Amino acid sequence: MPPPQSKAWSYFKRDVESKIVKCKLCNLEMTYTGGTSNMLNHLKLKHSSDISGWFTPEKQPSVAEFANSPRSRKLSSSQNEHITRAIVEMVVLDYMPLKLVEGKGFLNLMSIIAPDYKVPSRNTVKFFM
Repeated sequence: MPPPQSKAWSYFKRDVESKIVKCKLCNLEMTYTGGTSNMLNHLKLKHSSDISGWFTPEKQPSVAEFANSPRSRKLSSSQNEHITRAIVEMVVLDYMPLKLVEGKGFLNLMSIIAPDYKVPSRNTVKFFM
């Protein structure tokens, strides 16, 4: 299935024989390089009143909002293992002490990032090394 057509094409006409697109609102000609980013930027900058409602900026949630969001964060066993291996790799690559995984700061960070993840003890980390 092809990707959906960009809204930019509602406001631009392409000359098939050349690499030129022409804005239907102001007749500005632009080089078409295969994508619609330049056309969309032109519309946002020069014709924002004509395209109002197209672009609604999304605010990135804060860490607290993300941590308290109701979406499900149940981890599969492969995700659990992937996180554990990443922790082991961090300990090894950064020459961190094994007790890091039992520290209050690390446990707090992990409770925010992956609340359903059970952080392994230092003995478990040692086993994976």
